[in-house]
Amino acid sequence: MLTQEHNEHRMQVCQELLNQYEDEGDSFLDHIITGDETWCHHYEPIKDGLYGQQFPSYNAVVQAVKQWATSAGANLYEHGMQAFVHHWRKCIANGGDYVEK
Repeated sequence: MLTQEHNEHRMQVCQELLNQYEDEGDSFLDHIITGDETWCHHYEPIKDGLYGQQFPSYNAVVQAVKQWATSAGANLYEHGMQAFVHHWRKCIANGGDYVEK
């Protein structure tokens, strides 16, 4: 469980990121390095695209995500990065939480 201090710090970081995004626009998102594809976990269309499917293994999930990403088109990454902006705003609105309680 995160402490109030953790939530406040998270909210502060989200506000700083949002401020930079509002100052620089979409070009700011071009400089974010995710390190991996974890942004996909926050991207609703991928959840919708794979909803209800069951996979026999982790490798089957990876293959399904790759296949979905290939069919999603060239703007997949752009839309996924835009999801960050939504999550920053949600975090700020919820006092540091990403989910409403």
